[in-house]
Amino acid sequence: MDRKKSDVWNHYSVINSGMAKCSYCSNSMSYKGGSTTNLSKHLKRKHIIQYESRKHPRINEMIEQNVDEPSKQNTPETNNDQNQPSTSINAINVINKSRPIQKSVDFYFINNKPLSVSKQKTIDEQLGVMISKEFQFFSLVENVEFKKFIYLLNLRYQLPSRKTVSKSILPQLYEKTREKVRNNLLNAKYISFTTDGWTSINNDSFIAVTVHFIDPEECVLKTFLLGYWNITEKVKVAVSDNAANITSAIVMNQNWRHIPCLAHTLNLIAQSGLSEMQNVHKKVKNIVEYFKRSTKANLKLKNAQKQIGYPELKLIQDVCTR
Repeated sequence: MDRKKSDVWNHYSVINSGMAKCSYCSNSMSYKGGSTTNLSKHLKRKHIIQYESRKHPRINEMIEQNVDEPSKQNTPETNNDQNQPSTSINAINVINKSRPIQKSVDFYFINNKPLSVSKQKTIDEQLGVMISKEFQFFSLVENVEFKKFIYLLNLRYQLPSRKTVSKSILPQLYEKTREKVRNNLLNAKYISFTTDGWTSINNDSFIAVTVHFIDPEECVLKTFLLGYWNITEKVKVAVSDNAANITSAIVMNQNWRHIPCLAHTLNLIAQSGLSEMQNVHKKVKNIVEYFKRSTKANLKLKNAQKQIGYPELKLIQDVCTR
């Protein structure tokens, strides 16, 4: 085969009329009679990512754009591979040499058929879980570097669009989780809940209800943040702060036992004690606020602590609710 017409020569250099050198592992390979079959087999067996890039030019483009110059990385692997021909391939070659995982990679990439519907759905669901639990933006799936990362991990996986994530994957995941929580609550014999309210920066008011119960089958404590569920008859204890509106709402149900939040109660006791030393408290608060507002003053305070050999301590701002 004419080597000018075969893209396999992008991965080899000619030694002589019958031998070629692999650009990635430096092994010498025979190509008798001009045939590149043996060279292709070596790529397929030992360097599957590069082999696949021959059929998927986009992969090769992503690899070239995604990996930093090894000369800029001060690592032992970089120092050992300074004479390698390609920077992007060097990084992949280091992985091939350091970890004996080529067989699993071969198996993973060898089949170019689309993923099965069930496999695609499983990965989509895990993507939704990751976005939900890690508080990621929906636009993550449009991020160029994230796309490159996913494409290198699995050539066959098609990332869903931002709209698919928000309108399909997450709603389905929500319903699945909702049903799971519902079944757990139905199996619970007794339930307690804690609640608290807060106001957002946009002045929107929120209230959270969190239920706690012992799972009778697994014998473990479980906790779920809820909106509303049909569990009124199972609730025996309600824990909340001492706000009058929350307390009044709970005591309206005579079957519930109300337990005030211990931390909030202690805070109220402390605030009451501070009122007895209001003048001193005000002076100390003003001092702290001065250092909090002035970067220059705060730096002088740190230097003063170092000069007299004291540990560097941070001033604590007084917040009545904390």
